[in-house]
Amino acid sequence: MSNMNITAPQAADYSTMSFAAIGTGTACALGANNAVSVTPSGNVTLTTTVPAAGASRAIILIQSNTSAKTVTFGTGFKTTGTLALGTTASRAFVVTFVSDGTNLYEKARTVAMVA
Repeated sequence: MSNMNITAPQAADYSTMSFAAIGTGTACALGANNAVSVTPSGNVTLTTTVPAAGASRAIILIQSNTSAKTVTFGTGFKTTGTLALGTTASRAFVVTFVSDGTNLYEKARTVAMVA
C-alpha cells in the first residue's frame, strides 16, 4: 500500500464567529454578528441589519422570569410568525436564519429548553 495522506474534515473556524449579548435591546445587528442573545424585559420587536446572501445567523432568546412575553420579528426578518416565550423562567429558544442578501429567512426554531 502506498503512503497515503488523509486529511480529516475540519470544523468551522469558530475564532472568526462573533457573538453579541444585546440584553433587552431590539437591534440585533446580525449583519456583523453570527449570533446574538436577547433577554427581553417585555414584549419586543426585533430588527436587524442583513448579512450577505448565504450567511446563516442565530438568535438566542432567554425568558428570565414568569411574565409572558411575545417576540415579533420586524425589519430584516421573514419568519413563520411571532414567538411566545411562555411563563416559565430560565428557558431559552434558538431561532436560526439564512440570508438572501435582502432578508433573513427563518430556517428553524426550537421549543423551550432549560437555559
